[in-house]
Amino acid sequence: MAVAGCGAFGKQLSPEQLERAAGRIGEALRAYAGMDSSRDALPSGRERLARSG
Repeated sequence: MAVAGCGAFGKQLSPEQLERAAGRIGEALRAYAGMDSSRDALPSGRERLARSG
């Protein structure tokens, strides 16, 4: 089995492990981007307080 690179703490990862990790990171980034954009659509706590009174 060929080793594609060296990970954290000197742990070597196979190409399959790197591919799986890249997929998981991509999914997490997409989820974060979705949360971030939906959060921007909502008023902040300070804005809600100003509107209420």
